Amino acid sequence: MVTVILYLVSVFFFVMGVASIIGFVIRRWWNHNEVLFENVKISLRQGFLIAGFVDALLIMRAFRVLNWIDGIILAITFILIEMYFKTRG
Repeated sequence: MVTVILYLVSVFFFVMGVASIIGFVIRRWWNHNEVLFENVKISLRQGFLIAGFVDALLIMRAFRVLNWIDGIILAITFILIEMYFKTRG
């Protein structure tokens, strides 16, 4: 059980790091924004949400409750969370 938890934690941090870096590079290239900390803050938040989504999918798969409708509902949930943070400021 401990190994599964450590695996999920390591996958979470790996996906968060990769998604944050990719998001930062794309955002920097697309917007040409000079305020770097704005891009870093948004990229870290989105990386955190993507990593949470991936971990939630892995946990649901481990318990054999993942099907396509649950995956779609989970994706919509994370999209709505991101939209809330985006409109909040």
